[in-house]
Amino acid sequence: MNEAVSLRLRAASGDPRAQVRLAHLMLTGRAPASGPGEPLALIAQACAARHSDAFLYHAALAARGHAR
Repeated sequence: MNEAVSLRLRAASGDPRAQVRLAHLMLTGRAPASGPGEPLALIAQACAARHSDAFLYHAALAARGHAR
């Protein structure tokens, strides 16, 4: 099983570390997203779980105009 598949399973189960990692892979073109909003949705879910890396990633995306 490759990393993206494993991360997708863990992200779907609510693992915020997997959500951030998978979103990063999607945003950098190393994993396919099911739609253009999927990476941001994953970051938002990880932020809802109060994951510190998700907050940093969200802030960086917001600074670039990609997130609210």
